[in-house]
Amino acid sequence: MKQLLDLNDALMVLKSVLERISARGGELPKSVVMVGGTALAAHGVRDLSKDVDFYSKNIDETIIYEVEKEFRQIHGRLFKIDVTSSEAIWGRVILKDLEQSPKFTTMSVGQQDVEVKMLTVEDLFFLKLGADREKDRRDLPGLVDRTTSDALTARFNQLIDWMADKNAAMGFMDRFVDVMEEYFELAPQRLMERLELPVQVKDMLLASRVMEGNDGSQEL
Repeated sequence: MKQLLDLNDALMVLKSVLERISARGGELPKSVVMVGGTALAAHGVRDLSKDVDFYSKNIDETIIYEVEKEFRQIHGRLFKIDVTSSEAIWGRVILKDLEQSPKFTTMSVGQQDVEVKMLTVEDLFFLKLGADREKDRRDLPGLVDRTTSDALTARFNQLIDWMADKNAAMGFMDRFVDVMEEYFELAPQRLMERLELPVQVKDMLLASRVMEGNDGSQEL
C-alpha cells in the first residue's frame, strides 16, 4: 500500500473528484487552486504528502467523501482530501486574490477544461509563517530558496491590510521581521524602511527587539 502521495498521485485524486462531479451532472469549477502540501509539491519544495489539499468555491462534500474512501484503499486509512472554500486557508492570513493564483496545468473533464492553479511561493511562505507550527517552520527554508526578500516584502505589504485581527497581526509582523533577518540577513531597521506600516507600529516592532536584546544580555 502506497501511504504517501507524490504530485502525480495528488493530481489523479483531484481529477477523480472533478470527473465524479461531471458524471453526477454537477457544475464544474472554472478553476481550483492547489494549497498546502500539494502546492509545496508543485513548487518542488516537498516531494511527498499524506493528503491532497485544494481550494474550490463550490464543494460537494458527498463526492469528496466517496473519492476519499476509494483512495484510502491505495494510500491507507489516514489519507484525506482537505478541500476548502475559504480565503482564510490557515489561521488569520487571508488571501483575497486567491483565485488569481498562477496556473499549473489544465485538466480536461468531459467537454470542459478546468484550470489547476497553485499558490505562489510567497503565499505559501506567509501561510506557513502565520500557522507557526513546528512542521510549518520546517518548510520555510525550501520556500525562501525559491523567492526573494523583495517579493516577500511586496506581498507582506498586501497581506497585512487584509488581516482583521490586529492583535494577531502584531505577532505575525514580529515573526516576519525575525525570519527576514534569519534567512536574508536583512536588518530590522532596513526592513522597516520597506514596510508600509504606520510609524508607531514600526517603532513598537523595533522597540520590542531592543528589549529582547537587553533581556538577553543580562547576567543571571
